[in-house]
Amino acid sequence: MKRSMLAVLTVTVLSFLAAPFVEAADPIKASLISGGTRLANLQNPDGGWFFIVGDTDCGAGPGASCRNTFGVTGLGLIDAFKITKKAVMKTKALETGDALVARYQSEGCTPLPITVDLSFLVSLSSIAGNASYRNQGAATWTCITQAFPSGAARADDRINRRITQGLNNLGAWDAAFDVNAALDVLGQKNYALAELAQVFARQVDWDVNDPNCQDCETLSKANLLNAMFRVKGATLTIKNKVTEYLNDLLAEQLPDGSWNGDTQITSYAVIALDLYRAQGSLAMRASIKAAIDAGAANLLNQQLGNGGYDDGFGNEVTEVDSEVLQALAAAH
Repeated sequence: MKRSMLAVLTVTVLSFLAAPFVEAADPIKASLISGGTRLANLQNPDGGWFFIVGDTDCGAGPGASCRNTFGVTGLGLIDAFKITKKAVMKTKALETGDALVARYQSEGCTPLPITVDLSFLVSLSSIAGNASYRNQGAATWTCITQAFPSGAARADDRINRRITQGLNNLGAWDAAFDVNAALDVLGQKNYALAELAQVFARQVDWDVNDPNCQDCETLSKANLLNAMFRVKGATLTIKNKVTEYLNDLLAEQLPDGSWNGDTQITSYAVIALDLYRAQGSLAMRASIKAAIDAGAANLLNQQLGNGGYDDGFGNEVTEVDSEVLQALAAAH
């Protein structure tokens, strides 16, 4: 009996002592815990966030979160929760989801929904075990198809709007969110393929070096790779674009592991490359893995003492915090 109790005590003590070392041996998980907790703590009572940490107003009134921060930022909480299982991240993601459901039930189609919100609602359904989030996303997606019956028309609107804003190379990034939402909410593959085809047809308009958005053509290509993954074999053009954009990402990574020293672009590049780990030859796969590892290491180095992440330009931005969490979760 004494030997048995001693053995149990020994195992218990060793397990306790080993726990910190296990955590230390998994720096990505440790970063997801502190980064996800930071993002959860930054959430406003209305379920959203301000853009730059420290802001108190987005122009919608004191305390009102920036409209475009909900879904794209909430995705980071979901991805971090899936790995860390920290309840606060799920709780805060649900608060974001509830806020979006209330918004879209109240607003209808005016203004048009933010399509990444709909992908967020679909993703939230899986961790919540509640189909009502997915159903709301599907219902709200019809606002997009009513306004733009064809995916080509939607792509043109996305690209033209950004050109009007003077951000010529960002329209394809927006369009990629549409493609993901079309595939997420109702499996509207034909709409997604039509939008992709028009984005490719207009590449000359957005694949440009724009000083107002440095390297955002790379951001667009990374997000398009993400959107294309589920339809990567659908057409020869898509197959060719996957190869083209992967080669572009690999060629543009800097020695420090980043893309243009920009944390957001680096995050999207890591997310995209991780999807294609098994793409191409053995040499190509090795190059992709090396790029992911270097990119993830760079993102870990951007973590601040408060748990958030430097955006590469000396700021902490809630959306970028989320995008880093998504990238680290992908690379984990």
